[in-house]
Amino acid sequence: MRRLLILFPCTCALLLSGCLSSSPSKRYFQLSPTALIGVKGSATLPQSVKIEKVDTERIYNDYRVIYRPSPFRLDYYTYDFWVQRPGKMLEELFFNHFTATRLFSRVERSFSQESSHFLLRVHLAAIEENVMGKNSWAHLEMSMDLIDSQTRRPVVSHSFDRKEPLKGRKMESLIALLSRILGEEMSLFTQKITDSLGRGTPSESAKP
Repeated sequence: MRRLLILFPCTCALLLSGCLSSSPSKRYFQLSPTALIGVKGSATLPQSVKIEKVDTERIYNDYRVIYRPSPFRLDYYTYDFWVQRPGKMLEELFFNHFTATRLFSRVERSFSQESSHFLLRVHLAAIEENVMGKNSWAHLEMSMDLIDSQTRRPVVSHSFDRKEPLKGRKMESLIALLSRILGEEMSLFTQKITDSLGRGTPSESAKP
């Protein structure tokens, strides 16, 4: 009897340990727009740009990855998270992109006290997985505006609302497809900036 009493808590501890170890661990993901296309005829422009904080729709301003099983319902994956809130992640991606391309003479962050010729304003309207039965789609909707810092008017604008079919339901595939969409659209936006400012704009000679 005494031996059974000793074994009982040990058995419970082993069972509890097994249950805890079998639970899925959290996974963290980030966008990586590796599909960025080289900009034709690009050269460093004399203007500077400041990357403003990304305006994100409230429901997407969350660390959890979102999926939508119907047009009327939204839910969150239990164990899949973004490494940063999507808006913050996009702000850093745009900063890194324009720094790497050297399209502008200077690239500033949102918290910088330095003045700039242009402001980059990005609105994130949707970033999610759409699910219908066994089929699913990556959904990304955004708008991007290059704003003249003096007139506060858009100089170059670009917006898109894309849904691309996924093969299977693997989270890595969803993130990779969202990254590809983002990379393609960032490339189009960058090319628009080059084409517009390359022809000359009223802001070209303006002081920041």
